[in-house]
Amino acid sequence: MRVLPPSSELPSLSELRGIAPEATGGKSSEQFVRELRDSWSKGEVEGLTITPCDIPGTGPTLF
Repeated sequence: MRVLPPSSELPSLSELRGIAPEATGGKSSEQFVRELRDSWSKGEVEGLTITPCDIPGTGPTLF
């Protein structure tokens, strides 16, 4: 089980902006997400591990 800090201690979306400028490898965010989504449908997720979430009903968690 993973215990996360309270929501009040987590960064907001605006605080995360710009934190990883090279996260998409130079691709546009649209192209990056499109390729990632396509790889999921083919079961080929490179560099990511998809595991069931610790909280039932919340879907997969990406690490």
